[in-house]
Amino acid sequence: MNIEDRIRYEGESTTLDFKKAYYAAQRRAELISDVMAMANADTRDDRFIVFGVKHTPDGSKTFHSLESIPDPAEIEQLLLENIEPAVQVEFSPLDYEGHDLAYLRIYNCNDKPYLMRKDFSPLTKGTGKIRKGTTTLPLLRADLDRIYEDKVQSQDLRQFLSIQWDCDPPSKEITVRRSKNDHLPSKVEAAKIQSHIDRLLRIESDKKLPRSGATANLAIQGMMSDWIEQTEQIAALGRSLSSLGPYGSGKPQDRYKGLSLDELIARLERVAQDLREEDVFYLFMEQGFALNLQILNEGPQYLDDAVLILTLPNDPRLKVASKAPKKPSRSSSPFDFNLQNLTPDLKVYPSVETTEEEITVQAHLKQLQNGVPREAFQKPLRIVLHPEANPEPIPVRLKLVARGLQSPFEDLLFIRPE
Repeated sequence: MNIEDRIRYEGESTTLDFKKAYYAAQRRAELISDVMAMANADTRDDRFIVFGVKHTPDGSKTFHSLESIPDPAEIEQLLLENIEPAVQVEFSPLDYEGHDLAYLRIYNCNDKPYLMRKDFSPLTKGTGKIRKGTTTLPLLRADLDRIYEDKVQSQDLRQFLSIQWDCDPPSKEITVRRSKNDHLPSKVEAAKIQSHIDRLLRIESDKKLPRSGATANLAIQGMMSDWIEQTEQIAALGRSLSSLGPYGSGKPQDRYKGLSLDELIARLERVAQDLREEDVFYLFMEQGFALNLQILNEGPQYLDDAVLILTLPNDPRLKVASKAPKKPSRSSSPFDFNLQNLTPDLKVYPSVETTEEEITVQAHLKQLQNGVPREAFQKPLRIVLHPEANPEPIPVRLKLVARGLQSPFEDLLFIRPE
């Protein structure tokens, strides 16, 4: 509703006041008090003081044209010097049905409470006024409590949030090295098995060849060499066993020595399956990258029930571990174990779900304190990049929902293959 309609149809209220004339010079304190009171009023609407209108108790109005219009700059200067924080005002003349009126508009009152900056008799420094209905009253503790509560609730707390990759320095883009698959445990083990197979095949091939005296001598020498090697291994094993304490396991022996050709071939066929966990551990923990995010809440309050969601494209260049890989043990000794696997781990790895199109990572952060940077994940997210990944950045959509946010905080981060 425009100001003309408000003059025509409305009476005085919290947001509308009528004055027969503009404030005389000796009434400047009243002007300051009225503007401060309307600025502190419990409303989000613009407030108006209209000059040249007398409003009677029966609701009727009489109009009194103003003889002169005050300088808007003087009004703004008076209010700026005496009210803090600064109040947004607009003073304008108004021709209303042939009457020379004026109005003072008070707007954008988003920084309450408005208080006296200094003494201006009879107003004193630090005091405040508030308009309720058609009455101007002192600003009380209950009014201040409501103002601060409304202020917090109305703030968009997203402006105080910062979420970046936890690197040095924190950034929205992080460079990640590509993996090297040359030394996968399954490949290393397959090479060992294949060397034993090749050795047995050479022996079988030698047995089928006709032997001359020299060849027979070489064969005998080979058998003696094998016997000596086996004797040394037995002796070394004895020395190793004799040096073991009650929980020792000694050095691992060649597990393929003495297996038949068929047994070795069977081992080779299932080596990738048998060592899948070791391959996964090697890729994600030794060749992969640990990702975490740094969250900083610089707002005026804590954020409760916070949940962080990352959405990555299901890109062939990128793999994300669905859980934190643990180092597997291939020990055959009951006393050879990994103490880390026996220690309870109370840290939580983020939830990871993969579909054909995208990978979703979710972590429950519970409470985000204000002014305290924190990591997003208790256990870093483990990722691995393909050895031939092109350098184009991989986009990561970020969303944070929390009690206290009017709407989710969203941003876009990037992972760039090195």
